[in-house]
Amino acid sequence: MLTYDLNSSPNFLLATIFFVAVLMMHTQSLMDNTPVGNENPTQAYQAGTASNTVDKHKPGKRKIMRVKTGCLTCKFRRVKCDEAKPYCSRCMRFGINCDGYKDTAKGPTPQPFRPTGHRPIAPKNSQHAAELLFLAPIHRIHPGAHFEDELEIRYFQMYVERSARQIRGPFKTSLWDRLIPQASETEPFVRQMTVAIGALCPMSKDAKRDNEMPYKRSETLEYTYALQQYQKALQGMRAAIANGEHDMRKALIACILVFCFESLQGRLGPAVMHAQSGLMLLHQWIKTHLVPQVPPFMSKQWLLYGIDEDIMDAFSALDLHVLFFLDKRSTFVRECLITAGNTHIQEMPVKFGSLQEARVFWVLIMRRNCHFVRLALEASKLTELCGPWNENSETTWAGDANMMPGEGLFGTPYKPDLALLGDYNLYQEDISRWNRASASLFECVQQRGTVEEKIMVALLQIHRFTSHIMLTGVFVVEETDYDAFLPEFRTMLSLIQFVLPHLIASAEWSVLYQFELGIVPSLFLLGLRCRDTVTRTETLDLMFSAVYREGIWDLAATGHIVSWVVGIEEEGRDESGYIPEHKRVFLSACHLDLHNRWAVLAGTQRGLTGLVFRKGRIFF
Repeated sequence: MLTYDLNSSPNFLLATIFFVAVLMMHTQSLMDNTPVGNENPTQAYQAGTASNTVDKHKPGKRKIMRVKTGCLTCKFRRVKCDEAKPYCSRCMRFGINCDGYKDTAKGPTPQPFRPTGHRPIAPKNSQHAAELLFLAPIHRIHPGAHFEDELEIRYFQMYVERSARQIRGPFKTSLWDRLIPQASETEPFVRQMTVAIGALCPMSKDAKRDNEMPYKRSETLEYTYALQQYQKALQGMRAAIANGEHDMRKALIACILVFCFESLQGRLGPAVMHAQSGLMLLHQWIKTHLVPQVPPFMSKQWLLYGIDEDIMDAFSALDLHVLFFLDKRSTFVRECLITAGNTHIQEMPVKFGSLQEARVFWVLIMRRNCHFVRLALEASKLTELCGPWNENSETTWAGDANMMPGEGLFGTPYKPDLALLGDYNLYQEDISRWNRASASLFECVQQRGTVEEKIMVALLQIHRFTSHIMLTGVFVVEETDYDAFLPEFRTMLSLIQFVLPHLIASAEWSVLYQFELGIVPSLFLLGLRCRDTVTRTETLDLMFSAVYREGIWDLAATGHIVSWVVGIEEEGRDESGYIPEHKRVFLSACHLDLHNRWAVLAGTQRGLTGLVFRKGRIFF
């Protein structure tokens, strides 16, 4: 496990340098152990096409190619075009969109889109903010001279045309389609990180066909090339930090891309720890640069520093990833974030005017509530209910994650702290206020909205039920008390059954990887807390129905964890179908290695004569 404390470090930049250095070492280790022969991926790729792409000349004065004919794309790139119709073979071979040929009868040549600069492009008003939900992606970004080889061009285009659409998921923003490609124009390590993610795209299609995730297909040129680009990006990040080039915007984008690359491979430990490092860096920056008396999420002060709203939204999503999985931040940091959240939530309107507005306030509520749940569970001394745990990871940086006893949001309290009841009631009322403010808007969407809008409404409702149940759980000491939530569990399941097929059907990236949390933690809660046979069986069926991941939350892995709990509990189900309290299990610890597909799990039962500790290893 990671040993340095992000919260006590006097210099977050030094912590970031340390983290990047460790990532570089392990990425190099992966590259050294990847059995793909001695070929350099770029050389291997170019060797297969050299006869078609190299124009050989006799010795003498170098010939300067002046491109006057050919397709618009080749002319822009200043390379020879074979002028095949309707699209040239060179563009098709390198996976680049061919813009076709100039038609002199139709006027001047259209100018291709070229991303420039990094000015915030987020809309300034709520009307345009609502439209941001459905932004169309950039279909063509023509490479400039900053690309080092044709393979880099190919995988950058792969990212733009395929990966970005998949990663952004149903809540569409400008981050993946526009801001990241724009940042790639001016910062090499952002471009290299983007290319690395794009290189995993063809692997994901093979993985879908073979029913496995891309990290199981490491013996490929694409994987080696992705690791090479990733290594170069980490080196660039480290050099930029060490040289004092503190561009916060680029650093935040790089953090998001590192999280995606690591979590896509199933390397949960590095993904979570880098997310924590980025969150702490942002937290420190906000304290230093923004006016403390003014709520930053309401005033959007960060726009003055060139940081786009969509980047801040992405870090809200990262905060939820860390909260739901493995959060090492201190009590002091949690209390600060809860206080900031309360300040923003007080400004919630009586009625929402758009889905975007409803979503913004819901994310604030959910983050605040999750931080409160973590504090309340820790205050309840829940570790008193956990058994011995000797799974001290020595290989976390290779990808595994060790959730120690008492960590996580899915624990059971031992002695709830009644002093927190006032905050609890206030936070439940905030959920009710949000529900009332969104009621008419959601009803309108159900009657006249698009499928995409209905999916977003369903996801927000799923999250509302999830937060309400988890918030209540900080005062629930008996597992049988969760039986009262059966109507909510059934409604959640129905909403998820509606959403999941659309998420799968809309996928361009066949592995179905998305950045933001959507349904997987909610399905996990359903599987752990709902003991109704029919509802639980349907929940497990959904968990094994697709190869799907939301950041670090893998659908199949959570399904196998729930199956382990269910297997123990089913031993105690009586003839009437009821599972008594002393036979019910709550998960207390988990050591998960998603890359190698195994986990060590620990659970506790309140037996008739005392606590019963269960432990097992599963493979999937």
